[in-house]
Amino acid sequence: MKSGKTRQKSKQKQESEHFTDFLPFLLAKASYLVRQGILEYFKDYDMPMPISTWRILTRVNDGTERVGDLAKLVMMNQPTLSKALNRLETDGLITKRKEKDNRRTVYISITPKGKKMVADLMPKVREHERVVFADYDEETLEQIRHFLQGLIAKLEE
Repeated sequence: MKSGKTRQKSKQKQESEHFTDFLPFLLAKASYLVRQGILEYFKDYDMPMPISTWRILTRVNDGTERVGDLAKLVMMNQPTLSKALNRLETDGLITKRKEKDNRRTVYISITPKGKKMVADLMPKVREHERVVFADYDEETLEQIRHFLQGLIAKLEE
């Protein structure tokens, strides 16, 4: 007959094994590991650059964004985004512009310094992506993209 400690360890092992095949955990862990690799490229800059900064800069690199829209696009709550934007503005990477008719509406644009940073880092980030997924053929990668895009669309409903 198993002792109480043996049964407890067996139950903990089963829960641990379940956790390693729990899809939300696997998605989060894969995202975390990919981000960690990307962050290595940011160490060449004199300022701390969390992955959220990269998401902000790449998003506004494509054009001006309203702060309210940007928060959703870069997956940040508005107070956290505001702090990040203040830091980016202080670092000369973005500018803020208030709408003339509605002073509460703020638009964010990237500066030439910010554009240069994105241009310098984008090839490195794309190379990291290529290395991470090198073992997968294009068909598999397309299936992964399709699955993730469908999952995101479903969860955003």
